[in-house]
Amino acid sequence: MRCLSSFTDALRAAQILPQQANVDAHAAAARQSYRQSSGNYLLGSHSTPLKQVIGLFSVPELAELAETLVSIESLKERVTTPSESVSGPIDVAAISKSDGFVWIKRKHYFDSRLNPRFFQRKKLV
Repeated sequence: MRCLSSFTDALRAAQILPQQANVDAHAAAARQSYRQSSGNYLLGSHSTPLKQVIGLFSVPELAELAETLVSIESLKERVTTPSESVSGPIDVAAISKSDGFVWIKRKHYFDSRLNPRFFQRKKLV
């Protein structure tokens, strides 16, 4: 963590900390403490509450959650990196013991308004 090194350098420059003082062990302990406390905070504030409630969701709610998480990742990719490895319309399906594989939301590879005969044929079959 560069900010910790900058802080000790500033203390030395202000002659608050002796030039020969070895603070490496204290800096390592501070880094470890920071990592642990920030990790605990993230788990307690975000991950654990979601894990506790996710088991109570119905299949449609889980499908909506999955679609939302993919949409958030797509937005992050679009904003932060040029690769856009996650983007475009999202297909959502659910798999359960009782129903098997079921589409919740599925995009068509063509515009349905331009191909009404396709859907008329599907209704006949």
